[in-house]
This record gives sequence, structure tokens and C-alpha cells, in this order.
Amino acid sequence: MSQNHGFSLLELMIVLAIIGLIMAVAAPAFNAAMPGLETKSAVRQLNAVLRYARATAMTSGEDSQVILDLEQHVFYLIDEEKRYHLPENLTVDIESVESEKISETISGFRFFSDGSSTGGRISLKREGWHYDIDIDWLSGRIEVLDLMADKIEYAK
Repeated sequence: MSQNHGFSLLELMIVLAIIGLIMAVAAPAFNAAMPGLETKSAVRQLNAVLRYARATAMTSGEDSQVILDLEQHVFYLIDEEKRYHLPENLTVDIESVESEKISETISGFRFFSDGSSTGGRISLKREGWHYDIDIDWLSGRIEVLDLMADKIEYAK
């Protein structure tokens, strides 16, 4: 009786071919999900910075402001040096009060010590993904709405 130790070269080649086939099928599905993941990550980061600005205003007793620069695809807290980058192919629309508009492409959202804000909406869209971040002017509360762009009918 001979004992068989290990695998033959043919068996290893077959297993590698099967793994390659699975990866070839799975890779396009993974790449298709990437824009959605990038968009969701940007929304979460922007939401966190807005919430941080509100909390900072309430605890410090001084106004706090978040600036969005659509030309540079960045947003930041006015008193901090760190810049947060948005994906280049993300479409961003801003609705804010006139007093917070610095230029056509730069706008801000201000939070006050009582928790209120100047209010507004930030819409982020990309390849079938659509999120709105609503900032309530009275309470300063921030709400993220997950909308699917291909399910929304836009008025023309």
C-alpha cells in the first residue's frame, strides 16, 4: 500500500484556475460598488465634521463654521488647518443663506452657542447615489437622507 502525501501539480493547477475564475467574476462587482462606498464615506465624514462644529459651538460658547469649497473639492472647520477632501467626480449642491456664501463655489454653515445654525442643505450625488444632509436652522440638528438618484424625478 502506497501512502499519498501532498497534492499533485495537476491538482494545484486546477485549484488555482478555479480561484482565478472566481476572482475574475468577483472583481467587476467589487469595482461597481466602489463609487457608492466612496460617496457614503464622504457623506459620513462631512456629517461628522458638521456635528463636531455644532458641538464645539455649544461647548465653547462661540460660533463655529464649516466651509465647503466646491472648486477645490474640500471642506473644513474655519478655525482648523485640516482639510477634508471630497471625491473629484462627486456632484455637490449647496443651499445656504446668502450671508454664508463667500463666492459662487465657496459657502459655509455656521453653528451658534445655543445649538442653532444658519441652516441649509448639502446634496451629494454620484453614479446613482444621492444623499442630502439637512441642517435645521432652529435646532441645528443634522439629518442625512439616503436617496437614490435614479429613483428621483427632477423638475425640468
